[in-house]
Amino acid sequence: MPGHADPLASLIGLIWLAWLIYWWFLAGRGKAIEREESVASRLSHVVPLLIGVVLIATDAVPRWGWLSTPIAPRGLVGYWSGVALLLVGLGFTVWARHPARDGAPVVCTPCRIRRTGTSRY
Repeated sequence: MPGHADPLASLIGLIWLAWLIYWWFLAGRGKAIEREESVASRLSHVVPLLIGVVLIATDAVPRWGWLSTPIAPRGLVGYWSGVALLLVGLGFTVWARHPARDGAPVVCTPCRIRRTGTSRY
């Protein structure tokens, strides 16, 4: 139906939105920073990321031959497999960032580095 969003596509968008909100909330709770990356450095990874998002998430860009060939079967099995893979990937980022509590949305150097004594190095 024209004008109606696909509820399955909305689920993927909601998962990404929930992850972004969590990521930014956790970033605000990190340690104070001593030095932040430069604007040029930040743009060097944000711009390619945004280009990738546009290429993947929209149909506004023409598809190019084999690059537009699906690698998973269309249908509910392929869809739910993709959702599971997305949840595992985003869950890994949450797990990897959560114990440190030093996370920031940009590359930076924390003021105080806490040594736990558990590392061999």
